[in-house]
Amino acid sequence: MSEAMPQEFVPLAGSERQPFTDVFPEARHVGPVAPGAPVEVSIYLKPPAGLASLLPGERLGREEYAARARASAGDLAEVERFAHAHGLAVLEADPVRRLVRLRGTAEAMQQAFRVALHQYELESATYRGRAGPVLLPASLAPLVAGVLGLDDRPQVRRRLHILLAETAATYTPPQVASLYHFPTQGNGQGQAVAIIELGGGYRTSDLQTYFGQLRLPVPKVTSVLVDGGKNAPTDPQGADGEVGR
Repeated sequence: MSEAMPQEFVPLAGSERQPFTDVFPEARHVGPVAPGAPVEVSIYLKPPAGLASLLPGERLGREEYAARARASAGDLAEVERFAHAHGLAVLEADPVRRLVRLRGTAEAMQQAFRVALHQYELESATYRGRAGPVLLPASLAPLVAGVLGLDDRPQVRRRLHILLAETAATYTPPQVASLYHFPTQGNGQGQAVAIIELGGGYRTSDLQTYFGQLRLPVPKVTSVLVDGGKNAPTDPQGADGEVGR
């Protein structure tokens, strides 16, 4: 096999990260990530130029969106060539989501994206962190919107405050609906609501208890795990409290 020609690597716009301990001074630096540790990343490609021409309020059906928003076969192939050149496995290539998921060792990821990965302990959890930008070949960088998963630090800080019982004013969903004169016709059948949570989790038994107290049927709740996230309830006074509300 002939040796690949050297490529120019350039910073990916918007990929810069501050040093972990600059953002979280209370974190403890553990050390470099073990070279053989498994790492998964998601590469998201930029949307086609045609999507920017949508009129305000214009809606697309699923099939039309899939046809207009999908990544080209050429762009997906460019990412796959990059992955194979650096010994990374392609787990998934979804043209409609414009997503390519890759897996490899920490050492291979560091070489592929020109980053240094370190581990940090924060609030009894361990995270990976990096500083500076992700670098990509000059031919690939213009196609990429983001590379996620190399750095899995918390993206938000919890600001949950527990009010004293004598000062707290709490309302059930039916009470809120009544206060805002929410329409009473219909039952939401066929509708779905997506809620993004960046920490904590919920227990099915808690949902059953809560809706049982309201004498309402328990809705169907599906956990969709994104880039290594998981439903992990641990502390009602922490992120779980926000998830449950």
